[in-house]
Amino acid sequence: PLFHTVVSVVLTFLLYPIFGLSSLIILLVGIFIDIDHFFVYYIKYRDFNLKRFFYLFKPNRSKQFKDYPYIFHTIEFFILFLVLAYSLNVFWVTFIGLIFHILPDIYDEKYIYGGWFKFKNPSFILWLRNR
Repeated sequence: PLFHTVVSVVLTFLLYPIFGLSSLIILLVGIFIDIDHFFVYYIKYRDFNLKRFFYLFKPNRSKQFKDYPYIFHTIEFFILFLVLAYSLNVFWVTFIGLIFHILPDIYDEKYIYGGWFKFKNPSFILWLRNR
């Protein structure tokens, strides 16, 4: 979460001259997109223990959560926001926040988890099909 927060803060400051206060959406999206990690934790443990959640979702411990859908990290979610971006400009800022959140996640998939999409399924539809 710290790395995503730092990237989001830097990107927010860099894009502020272009998007103004709307650039704050990048900060919010960059941090809160990971709420789906907590959804997965809740599905598995049925509790709201944030201390346990943060303990279990460290990279060296989180492999036990790999077979769950991370709905806000799927291609379908990104396509939805790309389509919305063509309708309302505010969604472009949201989409930028999503992209800059997912890039470090893809890096983690490759270099921490040992291959592309070894941890998070890139598609909710594929996850449903493979269940």
